[in-house]
Amino acid sequence: MVLQFEGLRGVAAVAVFFYHFHHVPALAPLTERLPGFFGTGWVFVDLFFILSGWVVGHVYHNRLATRPDAAYEFFVARAARLYPLLLTSLLAWYVVMPLLGVAVDWTGLGDCLPQLLTLSFTWGPLACTVPVAPAWSISAEAAVYLAFPLLLWSGVTRTAARAATLIALGVLGYASLAAFGPGIHTIDGMAPIRAAFGFAMGLGLWRLGDMGNLPQGRFAAGMQIGSFFGIAALVALGGAPFGIILLFALLVWAMVCGSGPVVKLCRTHLLVMLGRLSFGIYLWHWFAIVLMQQASPALGPTTIAATSVALVVVWAHVSYTLIEAPGRRAIRFALGRRPGLSAKTTRVPHENSL
Repeated sequence: MVLQFEGLRGVAAVAVFFYHFHHVPALAPLTERLPGFFGTGWVFVDLFFILSGWVVGHVYHNRLATRPDAAYEFFVARAARLYPLLLTSLLAWYVVMPLLGVAVDWTGLGDCLPQLLTLSFTWGPLACTVPVAPAWSISAEAAVYLAFPLLLWSGVTRTAARAATLIALGVLGYASLAAFGPGIHTIDGMAPIRAAFGFAMGLGLWRLGDMGNLPQGRFAAGMQIGSFFGIAALVALGGAPFGIILLFALLVWAMVCGSGPVVKLCRTHLLVMLGRLSFGIYLWHWFAIVLMQQASPALGPTTIAATSVALVVVWAHVSYTLIEAPGRRAIRFALGRRPGLSAKTTRVPHENSL
């Protein structure tokens, strides 16, 4: 993955964490000061979807286009990326949270277990509630991953015009959700559709860039600055989520060139580290949110927030080292051992797609 997008993913993960502060009564003195952000901060999940489309295109497009059998490698890598941490977090919820004094709702777990194991818990009529709430986006993206090889083989990215059409369809899809559907902030049975729109935009942007259609020099730098501050302003003011998503797409396209002020910012050690830990931050932060709901306001909102962020980042590092990385290697090795395909074959360039 291009390093600057690793850092951008870290920003998105932390932003979603901060957005969920509005669920914590003890943090009301903080959240009430930024009503705009705490009304629209959920939209940073759509930045994940756009980045996912770009990253998957960057890593797998050309190999799938030339070797259809590489679809197996793709699905192995997706399973290796998603399952170790997701299943661990779900298990931890039911085992650890009761020990910490948090009541766990066992109702419906049996009915939802097949969907949890197949990542289908946001797929239309199969939708069911999972305790680790942010996991909905993982299920939504899993549906898109299943469709990706078919989408590619259909030729939708064969030319620049088709790639631009793919972006336009993503934009129109988001617009239709906002104007005619349940709204962009849908996290239930229509979540895969939302993820597909963001993924399509990211994939189309990657393909345009792969064909050399990229902003360069001062123009790219200007686009980065303009989209960055535009996003910040709209989020702070509680602006239209659709407009924020369009600016996300412009920012990603402007950053592909590899230079510019926002690229330099996202390549800093701190943001790259957060990007590497982004999956863990994204899932584990929900545990912190639920635990903070029991925190005493006497501790002070700043102390509660700062402590929770520090603990989540540290734990995300631990889980990356002990769960994500070894789990990924183990699954790739185990599923790569089939006739005609070695574990070594299933190795792909580093990617941190949710």
